Amino acid sequence: MTGSRRLAPLSILLIAAAVLVALVGPGATAQAQSQNERTPPANLAARLVRGGVELTWDRPAQNDESVDGYEILRRRPNRGEQTLTTLVSDTATTDTAYFDTTATEPGVRYNYQVRAIRNGVSSRPSNTATVLVLLSAPTTRLVSNVGQSSVSQASVAQQYAMGFRLGSHGQGYAISGVSIELAAVPSGLSVSLWVGGAEGHFDGSRAPMRELFEFDNPGSFKVGLNTFTAPAGVFAYPYVNYFVVLSGFGSSLSVMETASDDEDPGGEPDAVLFDSALVRALGETGQWDSSSSRSGALRMVLEGSRRDRGILASSLTVAQVGGQEIISVGDECCFEMTVGSADCYLIRGVSLAADSVGATGYTAETDGMGNRIDIDSGFFGIPFDLQTTSGTTLFTLPVASARGALTSGPASLTGPPGISQWSAPQGATVAGSRTYVLHMTIGSIAGDTQGSTRGGIVTSRVHCASVANYTDTPSAPGVTFSSHGSVACDSLAAAVDGEPLYAMVSNRRQDNDSYATATSTNDVISQGFSTGPSAYGYRFQGIGVNIEGSDDSNSDPQIPDGPSSVSVAVHNIKTDGKPGDKLFDLVSPDQYAAGQLAFFEAPTATRLAPDTSYVMVWTYIGGEQHRLWRTSIDDEDRPETLDGFAMADAFHRGASLSSLTVTENTDTPPKTYALQIAVYGEAVEGSFVGSAGFVSGGYQVTPDWLHAPHDARVGDQFRVVFVTHHSTGAMSGDIEAYNELVQFEAFGRSERDETLGPFTDRVIRSVASQFKAVVCTDAVDARTNTGMTDAFGATIRWLDGGWEDRPTLIANTYDQFYGGEWVNSDYGAYVTGNTAYFDPGDYSTVDKSYMIWTGCDAQGASHPQAPMGTNSPMELVAAGTPNDPNDNYAPLGAVEVRSGYVARPRETLLPLYAISPVFTIVPER
Repeated sequence: MTGSRRLAPLSILLIAAAVLVALVGPGATAQAQSQNERTPPANLAARLVRGGVELTWDRPAQNDESVDGYEILRRRPNRGEQTLTTLVSDTATTDTAYFDTTATEPGVRYNYQVRAIRNGVSSRPSNTATVLVLLSAPTTRLVSNVGQSSVSQASVAQQYAMGFRLGSHGQGYAISGVSIELAAVPSGLSVSLWVGGAEGHFDGSRAPMRELFEFDNPGSFKVGLNTFTAPAGVFAYPYVNYFVVLSGFGSSLSVMETASDDEDPGGEPDAVLFDSALVRALGETGQWDSSSSRSGALRMVLEGSRRDRGILASSLTVAQVGGQEIISVGDECCFEMTVGSADCYLIRGVSLAADSVGATGYTAETDGMGNRIDIDSGFFGIPFDLQTTSGTTLFTLPVASARGALTSGPASLTGPPGISQWSAPQGATVAGSRTYVLHMTIGSIAGDTQGSTRGGIVTSRVHCASVANYTDTPSAPGVTFSSHGSVACDSLAAAVDGEPLYAMVSNRRQDNDSYATATSTNDVISQGFSTGPSAYGYRFQGIGVNIEGSDDSNSDPQIPDGPSSVSVAVHNIKTDGKPGDKLFDLVSPDQYAAGQLAFFEAPTATRLAPDTSYVMVWTYIGGEQHRLWRTSIDDEDRPETLDGFAMADAFHRGASLSSLTVTENTDTPPKTYALQIAVYGEAVEGSFVGSAGFVSGGYQVTPDWLHAPHDARVGDQFRVVFVTHHSTGAMSGDIEAYNELVQFEAFGRSERDETLGPFTDRVIRSVASQFKAVVCTDAVDARTNTGMTDAFGATIRWLDGGWEDRPTLIANTYDQFYGGEWVNSDYGAYVTGNTAYFDPGDYSTVDKSYMIWTGCDAQGASHPQAPMGTNSPMELVAAGTPNDPNDNYAPLGAVEVRSGYVARPRETLLPLYAISPVFTIVPER
């Protein structure tokens, strides 16, 4: 066309772009670009705690500074909810934690996602976190404030302390760890627990006074909640102020604080976090300055549990506290303790409330650089002696946790006040129905600086209760305190930690008849005993052995030299009365004395089965020969011995377990002897279903339980195995993902609908949370995950053990289960999704060639080439089958991995093996 202009291609593109902007709006492309920048929150985790579900996550990796709040989404798949819906539209806070108090329905699975909100627009969703609510939630949260609002980031350039006080539970609280919210990843950090003082006892009790222990750091630090683990066995007294102290972080630390004065729901009643944190200069060792407290409180979670025993008596928390008595060199600081009628009392330690402590006349000498002097503060390492009322020392309690750093001064030193603690030797016991004196005499001390020792004089003030009998929270009847010594007040504010030892069977009060000796390496002496008929078994505290120990030829007592010179264990017993398999080791005492009881403590939470015979095995390791009292009298002590318990009439002795024989004399008829021992513990009272187990941690069932072996006898212990109804992929490297799946099925609900599955049996459902998947990841093998690292243990059976006509035994021992050779593997097909769970049906029609995810080799170890998860080098995951008709591979896996043979691509859907905790047969009620 003449005179027309032809548009260039570039012009056409520009016009088209302009038309597109006009149609969809000028901000569309910018919004699309902004949406790509709105990265989601990361590492969302859901944890079941008392009172609901705790959610934690990390801030988005990009543009986190512009986050205004978070949207919480939730889904309940087995409540028919097909998609995630909004639970909280906007938290209106940058807090990276949320506590869902509505997630409490047993048997329901909750799925969560979180979106970050910026300028009213939500980001892409986070990963999905899932939690299954079982019959009872764990009770691990003691006190926390991470669910509170008014959150701010705080930069800390001083040593930082956050105080808390737990509730009124008389036996105190076990501390398992603390989670602290960090706003930035620190270059270093140490977290420790300090004691303040009993509430209301003295000024300054709301400040850290003495370090007790240091928590173990997590493997790596992150922004958000970081969990620091407490050493085993630590605990806190009721109504005593404690402090979590942050230090060792260089010049500054970034934490999250809250201005809220409230605690989260679901914690321990009466527990509180202080409203503000305290600070002092880095490297400072003097008093904390309450006037320099911060305006906010550290966001943290303190975890632990109530103790059910452990405090014999305490006056640390009495309301009436008298004056502070000054004591100095030569003064006695002591009190009397009268114990009740139990056979013995195990003493674990002593705690004493003390105020300001000083060392006068101290000449400080430094290296010219002002180095401070590290010495034992509080009572400066002065020990307590536990004595009889006549003054005989039974054992000494060295100072345990009263260590601190004191600055040097020209003529005096001052130490922090607080609660000083002394630990008793392992296995220290006192006899019942007597009075003892806990005695300390104040004397000179020695401080150490750069290898130079200087003397000092100690003065101290201790706290006194205003009433003569001031026992506050005894754990045993008849344990009381009273005043003693030169301290001019009614009684000291103190506590004694320990527990009574109740004899279940004993012959140690019978007339002795010479002694048994162990004189060379591996010499063994064994003594049998049997338990009574209590349907729920017996809590087992340990065994006391009467030590003879004298030597007519020289002055050296014939006793063990220390813990390493003897080992004591409990075995089951064979038909000939000799020891069978070892069940567990006992903890040896720190010291022995001629003519006294030696107490060997059982592992925590150990139980003995009813109507069962056991044998104590004493093995000589080295040192002086061991002389143990024996008796020829066949009777047990009365009334100490419980109904049904009995002591074997004869002990065995030999150079090894295999050569044990009964010791007899030459009388006609020959006379036998029994070692003089006492077995300590008490009958278990409690619920029939779901209570803690016997020796191996079992749950009690009766012989008529549907899934008990048809030939079960009282005392038998077993585990059951089933194959899951639902299948799963093997993409996750987190073993808890597979544990949760088998726990879900054990509880009896279907993932896909509301229908209850076959495990409506109340016993299976009550222990659903204890089922484990028999799988291996690259980090955890199946044997560790299932708690089956011992060689023996309980027998393992297919779940439906009650069918008499079916071969349900899988393995007699843990080694056999993980050895690749199962006794009856064909039965596995019967309990998978290929057929009804409990309908006998026509077993001959069941498909016997299916595979089951394991990620393991044939022995249950993590397969080096094909574990569960994405770390498999071959992108294949090992599988097993319980009944391969061609015997090509084992129930748990195989060494060689080939697709379609002993492995599958990890996206494949296959079932899992699920294994129960230990069940123990008890008598019918």
